[in-house]
Amino acid sequence: MQGGHLVHSHYYADAAELDGFAARISFSMSPQQQQDAAEQITELWPNRSGSWAARWDPSARDILFLAGQDWRYLLDQRLDELSNPRINLIQHVRHAEPDTALHSYLSYRAVRICVSEEVAQKICRVPQLNGPVITIANGCDLPVLESQAQKRPTASMITIFGYKNPELARALAELLARKNICCSLLDRFVPRSEFIREMSECDIAVCIPRHEEGFYLPALEAMSLGCLVVTADCIGNQSFCQHEHNCLIAEFTPEAFLTQTIRARSLSAADRSQFLSAARVTAESHSLASQRRQFHDLLKNIDQLW
Repeated sequence: MQGGHLVHSHYYADAAELDGFAARISFSMSPQQQQDAAEQITELWPNRSGSWAARWDPSARDILFLAGQDWRYLLDQRLDELSNPRINLIQHVRHAEPDTALHSYLSYRAVRICVSEEVAQKICRVPQLNGPVITIANGCDLPVLESQAQKRPTASMITIFGYKNPELARALAELLARKNICCSLLDRFVPRSEFIREMSECDIAVCIPRHEEGFYLPALEAMSLGCLVVTADCIGNQSFCQHEHNCLIAEFTPEAFLTQTIRARSLSAADRSQFLSAARVTAESHSLASQRRQFHDLLKNIDQLW
């Protein structure tokens, strides 16, 4: 499961919670793929009172919610000919890159939700963009720790969350080992429960993104869980990852990450407290409740926006 799937599942749940609305979802994967991923699918998109549909068959009042490559299914089934309003969740800056399928979908009319202001700015520069653009920053589904004292007493370790950039993560782990600095390395995707446990138990979270992300949720999740965050500028995190304020920003090299990780490790108690306090404020401002409220406002006004 990746962050994009988690965010999509939040919108699925949010739609079902608004009076007058019900959420349905159709999976385009093969029966075997569904069976292989059954546990994760059920966890993210629970089947409530027939909310799983065998295929998209919208009625006149239905709103179509699309993300990623969902447009391909819509076009294959000729559903683009329907007049139903469409909401398009945009989770990455690559939608603005020419000569990609994601870029081509921007010419189809939709009300677009961008997960960060950086993503919105990118796609608003695309000449063929068709429809309004609304930014709803991703919310975090983890409780915000009120103080570092809530962390486990034994949590005095560095964990590298490098599953999105494993080569860089492994190189950093090797540099730390050469300096006899212990760390834990997560360089592959793991079940979310394991990911959260690792993050809950660490003191310094080194969150290594891809060079370009639409938001980069792990850094925000680490802030929520009371970690001191070391990360990199990946475009989509610019609005909430602020160097020397709520985190430390490194360039995309093992040496740069090493420098910032050592710096995080050597901060004074006062400086560390200031970083963590600022990170806590950031996490609190990115709640799921705020995301849900903005999405509900959009749904209530969909006829005017469409």
